[in-house]
Amino acid sequence: MKFFSAYSIKRKLVLLLVALVTITLLLQGSILVYSDIKNLKTDIVESLTVLALAIGSMSRAAILFEDARTGKRILSSLEDERQIDFAVIYKTDGQIFATYSRNKTEKLKPPPFDHEGQMITKRGIEIIKNIVLEDEVLGKIYIKANLNQMESKIENQLVLVIGIFSVILLISIPISVLLQRFISEPILSLAQTAQKVSKLTDYSLRATYDGKDELGVLYSGFNEMLTQIQNRDQTLEQYRSNLEELVNERTRELEAAQKELVSKEKLAVMGTLSAMVSHEIRNPLGTIRNTVFNIKQLISKSNYALEPELDRIERNVVRCDHIIEELLDFTRLQEKNLEPAKIDSWLNELVDEQPTPDEVIITTSLKSEAVVNIDSESFRRAVINVIQNGVQSMTKVKPGKQSDQSEKKDMRLTVESRINQGRVEVVVTDSGEGIPQADLEKIYEPLYSTKSFGVGLGLPIVKGIMEQHLGGINIDSQVGVGTKVTLWLPINEGN
Repeated sequence: MKFFSAYSIKRKLVLLLVALVTITLLLQGSILVYSDIKNLKTDIVESLTVLALAIGSMSRAAILFEDARTGKRILSSLEDERQIDFAVIYKTDGQIFATYSRNKTEKLKPPPFDHEGQMITKRGIEIIKNIVLEDEVLGKIYIKANLNQMESKIENQLVLVIGIFSVILLISIPISVLLQRFISEPILSLAQTAQKVSKLTDYSLRATYDGKDELGVLYSGFNEMLTQIQNRDQTLEQYRSNLEELVNERTRELEAAQKELVSKEKLAVMGTLSAMVSHEIRNPLGTIRNTVFNIKQLISKSNYALEPELDRIERNVVRCDHIIEELLDFTRLQEKNLEPAKIDSWLNELVDEQPTPDEVIITTSLKSEAVVNIDSESFRRAVINVIQNGVQSMTKVKPGKQSDQSEKKDMRLTVESRINQGRVEVVVTDSGEGIPQADLEKIYEPLYSTKSFGVGLGLPIVKGIMEQHLGGINIDSQVGVGTKVTLWLPINEGN
């Protein structure tokens, strides 16, 4: 069937329709011819039987009176029946009484006198009937007929069937050509649309068909497939256009994750370092401090002038002890004891207690009149750390330069309290040198510091304290102008 698959759908449909009509006509013609042949044979047998009974009835007297001439004359009446070729009348003992043959030159041998009935063969039809008079069998009549008449009728029937078959077949071909369009044209249109989509790569094209049959379902499925492909391409195009943005976003996420990982590693290292520093350094510092105290006592009794050197040793011991305390505070979690406090009066007392250089002017503007829940010790440490950072920023002398009073600008530090956006803000503003933008992004990283002393844990500790108070810290700074640090807290809801 490979040759059939190479044909176009139009030709296939026409061939199928013509083949269907041909097979139908052949079946109907065959059934009709077979039925006619059967009916013709039945009619011939019946007519010959009637004729044989009639001949037998007319021959009874001739047989009774042994009148063979009359019997032969009776058989000669069959001359008008052209389908009868041979006839014989038998007596009861089987002897031939009279015969008839249409072909005088052909000698036919009568059949034996031993049966009754009819027989149909390819050569003709044979009939044998008893000649009866008052239930007494006088003899038998045998008639043999040819099939020429039947064959002639069959030929005429075949000619008629073939003629009708040819006419119907000729009519069916143009009708098949017309009918195949209802199937082939929608399919060819769909194929053309598919080729155009493949060639132009344009998935916005659609195939149109108004029918609701199986072809309509095929068209609907094809258009739905194009819609899905078009949506997929649009999504891919959108992802392609946003790929750079997505890559940048993923890069930022990876950098943030890396920073967090580095921060956690630093915290782990700091935990180990803090434990070691506390155990290995703090005890010797305590011993040094006690020794310095004892030396002071001895010197005071001996009037030696070594007090400045001893004071310097003690200041550095205190500084080292402060660094150890920062390390421990950063790495250990301390439970906070939050209590309500009037923030304005609390800040006023804290600022008054702070020792500051003579050249630094501290002013306050405490106008919040708010009550907040704070852990007094930890929050004190956070505010003091911010104030000390501001003072150090203003009094810092750059390396390689001597302090000159004429070059110093106004060193002013302001402490404010206010209500802003439903929260209490403590704002500390200094007029120091400011923080560069590059350093401003790293000030909350542990162990990061731009100072010549300390370990860079001041602001990380302040940030942790504010988060424990459910608050936060914001820092705005401009190089050469100063820094503003805002510590904010939620307002006590009971007040």
